[in-house]
Amino acid sequence: KYNTTYYNYEIRRRATPILRRIYKEGVLLTLEISEPSICKYSDRNFNYETEGTLMTSSDDKIKHQALLQNVFYIKCKNVNNNNINQEPFIIYP
Repeated sequence: KYNTTYYNYEIRRRATPILRRIYKEGVLLTLEISEPSICKYSDRNFNYETEGTLMTSSDDKIKHQALLQNVFYIKCKNVNNNNINQEPFIIYP
C-alpha cells in the first residue's frame, strides 16, 4: 500500500497588468506592476506597439522607472501572455 498526499495549488495570474504601487524616488517616478511586464510611457495617450518611451525595469520586470515629467500615460505589456492594458495608467506626479 502506498501513502499518497495531494496538494491543491491556486495560481493567480492576471491577464492584464495592474498598478500595485507608485511613488517618487528623487527625480524618478517608480511604479510596481502586478505581473512581469514591459512598460512604456508618454505625455499623452498612445499606441503601445508604435509609440511611447520604454521605462527602465528591474530584472523581474515588476518595478519600472522614468524621469519625472508633468503627466504620465503608462501602458504595460504582460511578458507571459503579451496582453496590454488598453486604458493607460494616468499619473500626475
